[in-house]
Amino acid sequence: IPPGASPEPMLPPPPPPPSASEGRCRSGGAAIALGCGSAPVSAFTAAALGWEVLCTDLEEVLPLTRRNAHLNAEALDAALAALGTSARQPSVGRAVDRIAFEPLPFGMPLSEPVRRWIAARGGAKLVLCSDCIWQARRHRVLAATLA
Repeated sequence: IPPGASPEPMLPPPPPPPSASEGRCRSGGAAIALGCGSAPVSAFTAAALGWEVLCTDLEEVLPLTRRNAHLNAEALDAALAALGTSARQPSVGRAVDRIAFEPLPFGMPLSEPVRRWIAARGGAKLVLCSDCIWQARRHRVLAATLA
């Protein structure tokens, strides 16, 4: 490169990241939250963005998860309205109504209700999994569930 000349870029610059207002993250569809726990913020956020979400965890955890979803129904609806999801997708309804709950221990085969939920929606487009592998002994069983 001659002095003072600029090198030709090897690759084009990357596109800017999508903003929430562009709606790229709001495509909706079916999402499954693995090991969601009793207060699955990622699952609640997905529902507020218009996704149908299946929250899965151990059977004894899900009553707390369901209770928290219903206790936060107004906040989820406010988020749905603020994000404009309900205006763009009138069939969305209430965010809490887009959340289902089924037990799914890691490493176990999918139960028939989980299989039916996924099949009825043409598959899950999004898998949510946060803070569910804090114990190293659960890594392999989580991998088996994802497979």
